[in-house]
Amino acid sequence: MDLAAITNLLARTPIVLQGHPALLTYLPPEIEVVPTLQALLARLDEPHQQHPTPLVTFDSDSQGRHRIPLVTCATDPYTAALNAVIATRYDTLAAHTLRQSELGNEIVKVAQAYEVVVLLLIDGLAYRDVLTWPDQLGETAKLAPCLAANPTITRICFPQIIGNPPIAARLFDLGFTTRVGFSYWARADNELTDQLFATIRDVRRCKDMKEVLTQLGQMLSPLRHERVFVQIVRMGLDSNAHHMRELPPLDALRQQLLTGVKAVMGLLRQIKRHALVVVTSDHGILWAHEFTPQVIGHATGSARYAPWREDGSQQGQGLRAEVDGELYVALPYPLLRRKLRSDEAGLHGGVSFQESVTPFLTVEVLP
Repeated sequence: MDLAAITNLLARTPIVLQGHPALLTYLPPEIEVVPTLQALLARLDEPHQQHPTPLVTFDSDSQGRHRIPLVTCATDPYTAALNAVIATRYDTLAAHTLRQSELGNEIVKVAQAYEVVVLLLIDGLAYRDVLTWPDQLGETAKLAPCLAANPTITRICFPQIIGNPPIAARLFDLGFTTRVGFSYWARADNELTDQLFATIRDVRRCKDMKEVLTQLGQMLSPLRHERVFVQIVRMGLDSNAHHMRELPPLDALRQQLLTGVKAVMGLLRQIKRHALVVVTSDHGILWAHEFTPQVIGHATGSARYAPWREDGSQQGQGLRAEVDGELYVALPYPLLRRKLRSDEAGLHGGVSFQESVTPFLTVEVLP
């Protein structure tokens, strides 16, 4: 059943919905989600008159199922259709989507089963960019959408993933006493790098992924029984969005990133370690060629977000978020605070399917 038919049905009866809970983002906001089918039936059996609120449960418990219509909806909530509703239904989307601040918990929850955990943080990569990756990485690859922090900028999103205490510290408590980091920047020279690699003493500056793989192989090869956590920060599509007058070869760049993931997996197989590779990103890119902007201001800074104190006339049209005591306003698709510059191939910082839905990809590597 499609979403329009579900909306019409809800006006007449409660339903049991089989589908992704994020579908609620597209349904009327007055819908109330009841945790269990039994609780929903109890509501219906109350003797006093009730306000006619649309009721939904995702619980398909067989007991009492004959009393409520079972509706199946195969619609994928994570497509560009989100852009039509994300401005008004962002909180609903956030309530039913894995968030960056929850990724650490997901990693720690399963880490005990592995000898090596590799966290690959990619600067600029959207969920939509990696939809075909699981088929190419093998049957142990699993992909889930993740909602990036608001605003969608690196210095806010990456720390949300690392968390406090950092993932490295939490894994240390599980026995991952050997920890190593790889980055383009040295901790002493870059404040964000220092923050992301907190509690990792051995952080190595590498100019490219080839050098990362060489050093990682040299480090891991002599280790036989130690549990190891590896954290890698590498450039994704972000650098190709800024100061570019022509659209970069996106398919080739995505393939290059996939090749890097495959190389990490190949190295882990070669040294015969049971490992988990986790791939995620800070944000995606809203490419200039794929939308018609609606310009609502004459700002000089970012076209997609601003600190509250600098936002001026756009305060009533953006989505607010507080991060570390600072209040920000991010514009939803397709609003811009200023006209696009001639060298802006892509943008981020705002709220859209392209910018805000990032990948959480996990791959088990068997020895």
